[in-house]
Amino acid sequence: AWHGPPDLILQSPDGKQFRVHMKILSSVSSVFNGMVGLPQPTAEADALPTVAVAEDSDTIQVLLDALYPGRYPSTTLDLAALSKVARAAEKYDMACVMAFVAHCLQSSRFEDEPLRIYAIAQRFGLRSIAADAAKASLRHPWSMALPPEFEELSAVAYHQLLLFRRRCEDVFDTQFDSESCRTYEEFTQFMSMLPTCSDCAQSSYGPLQKPI
Repeated sequence: AWHGPPDLILQSPDGKQFRVHMKILSSVSSVFNGMVGLPQPTAEADALPTVAVAEDSDTIQVLLDALYPGRYPSTTLDLAALSKVARAAEKYDMACVMAFVAHCLQSSRFEDEPLRIYAIAQRFGLRSIAADAAKASLRHPWSMALPPEFEELSAVAYHQLLLFRRRCEDVFDTQFDSESCRTYEEFTQFMSMLPTCSDCAQSSYGPLQKPI
């Protein structure tokens, strides 16, 4: 390959080893770039230095597939696995991998699991995706049985979501006065056709674009 033989081993807690190229890792990660030139542990002749990482092998595999040229990781990862990849991308400061995560979320199950996508997107600073997920959540009745991803959601982001839904409900209430036409199905249909909300600081998605 054009990048030459591997010169580093990443070892996951489950014992799997990945032979990688420091040049590639350091070009996309400030963390690995900071390791260049550091003294390496003494190893046997011809043995590569090994770095133990905290992430499981499945996460490391996706991470490497997302950053190595010519590799194409699956974009249909479940949201739990995608959260692990996003956490690793944040930890190692890999913008290209976070862009991959954003792509997966955008093509993910907005209609089925919008609240999970909202929480993940907010957690990792993907505000436009969080906004789209918040709008998609309007098609679902609010439930106190929140997804596990909300455990890491900030109070501000949680409040933003509640405020957005409340403002959208208020807009709906001003459009329909008759109790007979204010069903939840009609509300979701109305909100799906609503392009902007003038009551939300000139934003299609209320206060989600910036902290309040």
